[in-house]
Amino acid sequence: MRTLLIACLLGVPLHAEDAIHAALAAVEPGTPIKTERMTIVPLVRKDPLPSIGIRGTKPLSFEEPEFPKRQNNVVVRNAGDTPALLLGGTVLEGGRLDRIVARDHLVAPGKSAEVDTMTAQSDPRRRTAKPFRVDASIAPFYLRARAEAGGSDSNVRMFIARWLDFRDEGDRRRSLVAIANAKRLQEFAVPESMKLNRAAGVPNVVGGILAIDGRVQGLMLFGDPTLVYAHMPALIRGSTFEAAAIALRAGAAGVPIPCNGDRAKTAELVAQQAKELLAGLKSARTRRDDAVEGTLGETFLLRARDGTRARAVVWNGKLVSLAVFPRDPFRRRLYSPRLRPPSERTPDAEPEPTPEPERLDGTEINFIDRVTRRRRR
Repeated sequence: MRTLLIACLLGVPLHAEDAIHAALAAVEPGTPIKTERMTIVPLVRKDPLPSIGIRGTKPLSFEEPEFPKRQNNVVVRNAGDTPALLLGGTVLEGGRLDRIVARDHLVAPGKSAEVDTMTAQSDPRRRTAKPFRVDASIAPFYLRARAEAGGSDSNVRMFIARWLDFRDEGDRRRSLVAIANAKRLQEFAVPESMKLNRAAGVPNVVGGILAIDGRVQGLMLFGDPTLVYAHMPALIRGSTFEAAAIALRAGAAGVPIPCNGDRAKTAELVAQQAKELLAGLKSARTRRDDAVEGTLGETFLLRARDGTRARAVVWNGKLVSLAVFPRDPFRRRLYSPRLRPPSERTPDAEPEPTPEPERLDGTEINFIDRVTRRRRR
């Protein structure tokens, strides 16, 4: 590990898998930034890191392929003269169907790539395609984790169904975009986002660990601070609108917000989770993933012993992006279909899936029960 760290500090190109571990070894958790509902732990390098010459989504354009390799795929084109990073979770409004990009991709300059997506709406397809635009919010980590695991569109439909009544008056779209940009949620979420965006201004910050109500949702690590400035605001905004929806629903249902306790204690709890998450990643198993034509670099999948999954993109021996998705039993239960009690099952019905052991406290269980029961009425 020491050899890898020295090589990284000297700028020596590394083998792809070594570059992932070197990048993790070169960062340490910074001081948590805490708002009422959210916590972000900046990931700070121990030394300055020069730009690796990669841009965000600004040079990218999107269109629907005439004959997609897989249903709902989208073609992304890079009109710039430098590689551009397309983050998994990027929400695309347009075409005949709004979409969520499934995984991170590094698109080569002057090239195009056909990438996998999940639908971001439960509406029927539009009869007439409309121009694509990139939404200001990247999908919450829960949906990104489902897309990363090859989740079906039902994951998105269930997520949308939970918060559909937050849409602006007169807005009949059954889409993630309609919910994420609803006035009620943005009035709550934008001030939180602005406070958390301070993390991107800390010297040598190359990523962050984001938590909602004391539960870590995900980790993003980038190849240089430029990519942090390009992507972190959208990542934070996507998670804060989900936090806002949970808070407003808790108030309407008359139940306490899960894990919403003392700020100092919550920050300590998240800081401890951050250390454990980084420690687990350093010993995670890695395997190479198939490359997509038109993209650069090598992609690796990581899996830690506790079930945490991650995806890393490496180019020229340097880490470009690392997206990490810890298990969150609260959100798995909140967004999963309701299991039928034995009294509602018929003799010839298929058996209900056996739920995995999940560490939920009484407040969380009560919240999920009240919210789902309220939606069923």
